[in-house]
This record gives sequence, C-alpha cells and structure tokens, in this order.
Amino acid sequence: LPPVYSFTITDPQSLLTMFVLIGIAAFTANLAGRLKARATLGARSAQENAAVAAFGQTLARVSDWQTTSQLVCEEMARLLEVNVILLREKGSELVRAGASPDTSPLGPVDQAAAEWTMKRGEPAGSGTSTLNAADWEFHPLRTALGVLAVVGLSRDDGREPVTADRAVLLSTLLGQAALAHERLKLESEVREVSVLKERDRLRAALRVARNRRELPARKHLRGLALLTG
Repeated sequence: LPPVYSFTITDPQSLLTMFVLIGIAAFTANLAGRLKARATLGARSAQENAAVAAFGQTLARVSDWQTTSQLVCEEMARLLEVNVILLREKGSELVRAGASPDTSPLGPVDQAAAEWTMKRGEPAGSGTSTLNAADWEFHPLRTALGVLAVVGLSRDDGREPVTADRAVLLSTLLGQAALAHERLKLESEVREVSVLKERDRLRAALRVARNRRELPARKHLRGLALLTG
C-alpha cells in the first residue's frame, strides 16, 4: 500500500484495506488452528478406539481373576497415563487384586473411600464430593450382578487423575473392565452349579449301588424269617 517503503499510511482507503487484510489473516489463522485441533483430536480418538477394542479382545481371552485384574490396571495405566489400583472383596475385606505400577498400601482415608465406592457404587476420593481428602480417585465396576470391584486412579504430582476431555475414555475402559469381571463371575457360578450337580449325581449313584448290595441280604433275612416262623 502506498506510500511504498514506509510504515505510515496516509490514504484512508489504503488504511481500510489494511484492516480488512489483517482481519482476513486473523480469521484464516483461527480457522486453520481449529482444523488442526480437530484433526489432532480425530487422530487421537481413532487411536483410543483401536486401543479400547484391543483391550476388550485381550480381556476376553483371559479366564482368571488375578490375570484380569492386573491386565486392567496395566492397560488403564498405559492409556490414561496414571497410577491404577484394583480392589476386590475377599471375605468381608477389600483387598488389592492388581496395581500398575506397584504401589504402597492405601492409607486410612483412601481405604475408606474405596470401601464407600464398593458399598454405594459411586465414585469417591480425590476430585469427588465424597472423602476428597484422599490421594486416590475410586470408581466402581458396576454390572448387572452388582459392584464386583473398585478401580483407583492417581497421579504422582497430585493433579486430577483424568481430565474432562478423557472422561469418555475412562468410562469406556471401566465398562470393558466391568464386563470382564461379570463374565468371570458368571463362569464361576456356572462351575459351582456344575460341581453341585456332579456331587448330587455321585451321591445318587452311590445310594443306588448301596441299595443293590443290601437287597440280596434283605431277601435272605426275609427267607430265614419265613422258615423259622
């Protein structure tokens, strides 16, 4: 814009043109930034979806509680970049079933928050409205059979374990973990029913065999009774 080689613009029309060009440049930069952010978010979402699908397939191949619990901790720790602990009820106590990385025992406040989550089926601990003085944030693994386990999350720097933009990923991972625990619970119940049925079948077979052994003796006793009578 004239005058050339000068930062001073004397023509009002040129001044107006300059502001229009600056506005267009700002709008274009803003639009490009949004498109880049959406592309980055889309790529991350695709990676997370693939990781969740692989997580579910891996869990489906596992058939014992200990391996499942540890696998849940390791995958959630990797995908969410947090410390993860999984607790299950053993008798009347809530005990650690898995952790990644390996952590020290929970303090009294954290233990109370985990037990509250197990009993109520609601999140508790750090970042929640219940026992927020805890270092860990606990989430229930809710299923149609009830709450089967509790997952705890924390960061070494004390920040909120999961930010709002990763809440959907957390919910999906918890759902996959809950489904895996529900499947193990159902399989365990089916095995227990099978054992009971087999036990009843063996008892019935032994009863029949015993009756068959006792039948000739009974007949012999009745014969003797008739002869002596």
